[in-house]
Amino acid sequence: MNTQETFVKLLEKGIPMLFTAAKAMPADKFDWKPETTTRSAHELVLECVTMVGLSAGFLTTRTMPAYEEEMAKYAGKPLEEMETMVKESAAKLYTAIRAFPDAELEVSVDMPWGKTTYFEAISYPYWNIMYHTGQINYIQTLYGDTEFR
Repeated sequence: MNTQETFVKLLEKGIPMLFTAAKAMPADKFDWKPETTTRSAHELVLECVTMVGLSAGFLTTRTMPAYEEEMAKYAGKPLEEMETMVKESAAKLYTAIRAFPDAELEVSVDMPWGKTTYFEAISYPYWNIMYHTGQINYIQTLYGDTEFR
């Protein structure tokens, strides 16, 4: 299995984990923030699904699409609709990852957060999803939900 296929496999497991965690939350907790300076589970899911679409576009065109435009596709949508929509973006991302040439993985590229390699850019959607899934799980513990999912 090559690098590209490894990331596809990880994302195929990671995206459902994000939605399993989010769907386990009561509706009144999905937009709840433990503190005013924190983000809600809804905001975390919104970032993750946005990054799947952005990454698909970026790896295909080598140009970062506008974050706000991608986020607007999902903003205001119920969780179940975001889950359905991200499947289409994920399919595009998997195609872009699989088609990405090995020879370009270590090429450096400027990203909004600084210089990185394409390898790191390909890994971003997965680790971002896993990081935020953990945050959602933590938010759940703050209101007393300690069930392991």
